[in-house]
Amino acid sequence: MKKTVREFTFLLKMIVLILLLLFANFAIFGMIKFKNGKLNEAQQLENILNQVQIDNDTVEITASMQKMLDQHHAFIIVIDQDGKVINSYHRPSDVPTQYTLQQVASFSRWYLNDYPVLAKIKDKYLLVIGTPKNSQWKYNITFPIDLFISMFSYFPLILIIDLVILIFVAKAITKKDTMQKEKERADWISGVSHDIRTPLAIALLQTSSLKNSCIEKEKLESIQTIEKNILNVKSLIENLNIENHLKYGNKQWKSQEIILSHFLQDMICEYMNQPQYAQYLFSLNVDEHLKNYTIHVDTLLLKRLLYNLINNSIVHNPKGCQIQISLCEVNNQYQLIIQDNGIGINQTQLQALNQKNTTSEVEHHLGLQVVNNIARKYHWKVIFTGKLQQGFQNTIVLKKKIVN
Repeated sequence: MKKTVREFTFLLKMIVLILLLLFANFAIFGMIKFKNGKLNEAQQLENILNQVQIDNDTVEITASMQKMLDQHHAFIIVIDQDGKVINSYHRPSDVPTQYTLQQVASFSRWYLNDYPVLAKIKDKYLLVIGTPKNSQWKYNITFPIDLFISMFSYFPLILIIDLVILIFVAKAITKKDTMQKEKERADWISGVSHDIRTPLAIALLQTSSLKNSCIEKEKLESIQTIEKNILNVKSLIENLNIENHLKYGNKQWKSQEIILSHFLQDMICEYMNQPQYAQYLFSLNVDEHLKNYTIHVDTLLLKRLLYNLINNSIVHNPKGCQIQISLCEVNNQYQLIIQDNGIGINQTQLQALNQKNTTSEVEHHLGLQVVNNIARKYHWKVIFTGKLQQGFQNTIVLKKKIVN
């Protein structure tokens, strides 16, 4: 939930940022456009042309016009119907004094000898005002009005498409950032797990040595308690490391085909050969037709799944109990069942476990969370059942029986 909120917040920030950038761009453009009339020079030059006075076929360029032309470093020429320049002000030497119709048609749209010009007809004269070379850019654009109107009708669709693209881009950025953070988290957990394993191994060796040499009962019990806590920490670190690899997918798991009943038998023997589990009675029941049943699995993950389920029974029944492991067929399904006859579980905790709730009162069940994630990887189903003082049962539904 927190991850989703962070992603939504980041996405919202991206959208607001882009909208602010667009607003800033328009604001800057507006300020540039109207500040000192710099980009409105064409309108000012046209105003100069409007001030030209014609009296009795005499075109007068007044002193005020000359002053404004000087401010813009501009020149003006007046062309009569024969194409002849009859009056001018500051006409450059490379600007002709005689023009053909073709020349007039050309420079009225583009440039006059590379001078940007603005032309206006007044009475029977053509007034042409020009600015220095390279001072303005001119380009003639023809755009059908019906197409222009159609573009506005499609504007909402274009806006929606732009927003969709923006959201996907922002989502991609968010995902990349999240993946990087998850990788850093996974690397950190792996590093910490690796660093802790060595001192734990040394501590176990020392407690084992002390236990073998100790003859006093009270000290022996203390050493055994220390050893038990060290093993619990070791199991916690291993679960955390496997959970980390499963969740973030940064480890290659090696699946191999195994005979499940043989694997279960070896697992039980490991427990039975350890003195600290002497108060637990282990048993294995396998249906006859499943004795050679094989599965493809990473043995490290399978061993961790079984260890967590068995250890759950051991931790909650410190005085001992019966732990039975069964490989059987139930309702046309192949099932792996680990059950005990210990203290059981209350219905609130049981419901939380089956809902895969890893918060509140079941937050400490990291081992069972790892079981769920391993099962999910292999498309198995995990079901927890039990009642107080009536034992606890873990059922792994492996697959449905293939009926011919």
